[in-house]
Amino acid sequence: MKNYQLVKKKSLTFIVFILFIMLFSLSSKGASLTFKPTSGGYIIFGSVNSNDLKRVGIMNIVSAFRVRLHETGVNFYEQKDPTAYCSYEPASAAAEINDRLKQGIPVLTKAVYDMSYPEWTVTLDCRIGANPGGWSVQTYTPSPPNGAICDTSVPLKVSFGNVGAGSTNNTTVMDGTIKCDRNADVSLSFKGFDDGYIPVQDAKVKFKFDNGLPNYKLTVEKDIMTNFKINFEAISTGTTTGYKSASAILVMQWQ
Repeated sequence: MKNYQLVKKKSLTFIVFILFIMLFSLSSKGASLTFKPTSGGYIIFGSVNSNDLKRVGIMNIVSAFRVRLHETGVNFYEQKDPTAYCSYEPASAAAEINDRLKQGIPVLTKAVYDMSYPEWTVTLDCRIGANPGGWSVQTYTPSPPNGAICDTSVPLKVSFGNVGAGSTNNTTVMDGTIKCDRNADVSLSFKGFDDGYIPVQDAKVKFKFDNGLPNYKLTVEKDIMTNFKINFEAISTGTTTGYKSASAILVMQWQ
């Protein structure tokens, strides 16, 4: 009887450890920030939502409110406000940032950075009161003259939940939306994953948009909320067990 119980316990332990959670985070490059030249620099307009906000540590926040901008990778501008703090709650912080964006944020101070070609074109940082750290928002595409202003929404995480090692047909879907203030052609892709596969440690995930391809183009009509889906399939679970995660950047560009 004792031998039987020992074997049963080992079997149960094995089953527990071959289960793992596959999770990867998405960063959307679709924050609706546009900038236009003005005397001595630029003015930034647009809007953000809570999904655009990324929590960053205190080392990343050098002022209560700071905006940095570049258009060419050479000419940088910066603006700081030491009094404009943001709320801890993401929705409230987004609303506070939008209040400033509605008025237009002038960015008029020339700046010098160590990196010659940073990915972002606009980055906006806001400290959370006396708390360490704050919120950061970035956009990565140039602002075309008289370009459309678009609001986007996508989940920041995609999870397959518990997946058995070697199992197949593990799928999940991510729903997103985009709405623009004028007709716009929108393209979507994942940076660095043009082949349609995202490695999650030793596992591998395949993704495709509504057209069945790893990139997607759609036309958005003025003021019409447009939906899109991204389908994910865990085609390989890998051989190791435990919690597995990875990150990917969803690039959304429009004109």
